[in-house]
Amino acid sequence: ISIKPTIIGIKNVTEHAGATTLTYILKRELATVFGQQNIVAIEVNSKDFSAFNEKNMFSTTSANLKKTIADHSNATIMLLDLNDLGDDSICDDIIYLIEPSIMMLNKLIMKNRDIFTVLKGKKVILNQSLLLNSDVSDFEHEAGISVFYNMPALDERKRNGIVNDFLSKLGLFNNTSNSNSNKIFGLFRR
Repeated sequence: ISIKPTIIGIKNVTEHAGATTLTYILKRELATVFGQQNIVAIEVNSKDFSAFNEKNMFSTTSANLKKTIADHSNATIMLLDLNDLGDDSICDDIIYLIEPSIMMLNKLIMKNRDIFTVLKGKKVILNQSLLLNSDVSDFEHEAGISVFYNMPALDERKRNGIVNDFLSKLGLFNNTSNSNSNKIFGLFRR
């Protein structure tokens, strides 16, 4: 019996919202739980992953994406940095990243006034966020969407306890043993 890997797409909604770095951080954390060989990250139509110099991180084009996925179908979890990929139906789940600075939000709305209607009901992550709970509530009210997670700026050089909480909320693993680590992040909304 062939088991299909879980494919999680990660897509920037605002420019430079951090999909590439977040993909790297999630891959690294998942590898500590599932093993390096079981986690694969693939970026589409870019070559930024080469800067991480990390195993099981691959770059491909839209045209070769299905082949790249098939080549690594023994993985448990695949993370796809979607970039400008139009057809994301290959993903089991997609997270949409918004960097909630005033400039990035205003640029986003100037580009697409209906973006928050499009994002309604989707897993929206405020990434590289400095917002507090009250700010997130205001954002949700003004945008008319729910925020799935408020992810602070992370140091990609070290492990971050909040990443485990996020992966647990995504349903990728149980984080009960680590529930009290990094209490400073208890300020951020889950």
